[in-house]
Amino acid sequence: MKIPKGADIQLKTEGGQVELHINAALTTRTAAAELIAAIRQIAGALEAEKRGPRKKAVTTAEAA
Repeated sequence: MKIPKGADIQLKTEGGQVELHINAALTTRTAAAELIAAIRQIAGALEAEKRGPRKKAVTTAEAA
């Protein structure tokens, strides 16, 4: 995860609650895009955590 210069991201967990604190002073569109990507990555990780561990896929080889 790339966090742009001038941005501070803190993720705090306490008592089952998750708080995301973001302080950012961005001057370019590139930095803003990097911050958006970081937020999306954090959100995806939290959603995955909420769903639980992934189930392993069962593969079967077909007889030719």
